[in-house]
Amino acid sequence: EDDDLMAAWNGPQLNAYALDFLKHGQLGTIVHDNRVSAGRAWSLLFKWDLLLTSLASAVTKMQRSPDYAPTFSHLSKRFRLKFRALSEQG
Repeated sequence: EDDDLMAAWNGPQLNAYALDFLKHGQLGTIVHDNRVSAGRAWSLLFKWDLLLTSLASAVTKMQRSPDYAPTFSHLSKRFRLKFRALSEQG
């Protein structure tokens, strides 16, 4: 079933770009490994930054904050620091 979905996808084959960026923080590597433009890679990372920030906020604000709430907050902060550093390189 997953193979059928991938066969229908006409876009670039993206790997774990968000995790890779979190590990090394290098836009050039994301561009090369995923064969996307720098602008597209930046846009994808920006969306991940917003998503992680929203998830961390939502999980933290839950009435019974789950045990994994600090993990989301930590992950969100780590990603944001790397993304801000990338954005400042301009």
